[in-house]
Amino acid sequence: MSANGNISVPEGVVNWLFKVIQPIYDDGRRTFHDSLALLDKFHSLRPRTRVFTYSDGTPQLLLSIYGNTSGVPVIMWVPNLYPVRPPFISIDLENFDMNTLSSSLPIQAYIDSNGWITTPMLDHWDSAAMNLTMVVQELVSLLNEPSQDRAPSLPPKPNVQSQQEHTTPPLPPKPNLSQVQPPLPPPLSPQPPSTVVDLMDMDNTDLSLTNHHEMLQNLQSIVNELYHEDVDYVADKILARQTIMQDSIARFHEMIAIDKNHLQAVEQTIVRTMHSLNAQIDALTAERATVQHFSSTSSLAEEDVNSIVVAQTDGLNQLYNLVARDYALTNTIECLSRMLHRGTVPLDTFVKQSRELARQQFLVRWHIQRITSPLS
Repeated sequence: MSANGNISVPEGVVNWLFKVIQPIYDDGRRTFHDSLALLDKFHSLRPRTRVFTYSDGTPQLLLSIYGNTSGVPVIMWVPNLYPVRPPFISIDLENFDMNTLSSSLPIQAYIDSNGWITTPMLDHWDSAAMNLTMVVQELVSLLNEPSQDRAPSLPPKPNVQSQQEHTTPPLPPKPNLSQVQPPLPPPLSPQPPSTVVDLMDMDNTDLSLTNHHEMLQNLQSIVNELYHEDVDYVADKILARQTIMQDSIARFHEMIAIDKNHLQAVEQTIVRTMHSLNAQIDALTAERATVQHFSSTSSLAEEDVNSIVVAQTDGLNQLYNLVARDYALTNTIECLSRMLHRGTVPLDTFVKQSRELARQQFLVRWHIQRITSPLS
């Protein structure tokens, strides 16, 4: 931040940074604040988004801040769980000469073979008290350490030709790395509170009115845009669900109407059946009363039963038997027909038995006609 309280980061970068951070990070406000404060403090650093691959092979789009710090190209990856998890820092191997690694970097004790940097602050990360700016400040302080404070390292491999051409003192003996421990890094100097730029909690005295209003307007426009997008999305979802619910309610009412009509039809059928049964019961009751009255008034004990069930002449008795046989043959033919339709009787059996029954019925009806002809 400049002396008059203005942010030195261009407005386009601020807007871009706010847009890309919100959908990626859990704590977008803290990540945006710390990233913007870092870019305002170190003008040699630039932001970008790249795909970061974790050690387990999982890729993820993250914010990457890269640039030169004290002449050393570095890359800082901000994890999506920041500030709970600390950032990842590595040497930009594409822009750094690896041949100068052992002799030019004072922080070589904190660099592994893959170029990843692990500083004391990253090892003892405190999300409440530390931020990206403090991490880069510690890195700069380690890079600017005097030579006597540097961690011991192996001497470079000697060149035989250079020893022959130039007279140099003999190399010192190789130190025992298992016994020699690198000295602890110097304690970090406390950072004044004024170095941390809190854009969200700034007072009006820290920024000029014009710049402050512009940033508020930009933030307000972004918030309004996100609000309208959310409102449209929610409205579409509500409309779709409302349509589905209305269709379901309409189908439910149709099912209720169909079931109601069916229930009414069943109730009407039950009522008609009850009326019919009651009428039949009344008729049977009346018939029973008639039979009981007839039984009580007639003297059946004195009557001959044969005179009731047997006709007066042999011809009438024969006619009675022939008519009964005719009805029996008719019922038998109908029964065979139903059995044929059900598949119980094969066709050839049906034809053979039907012909035989029809011949018998013809003879029976012929006899009936001969008996009834003289009577008519």
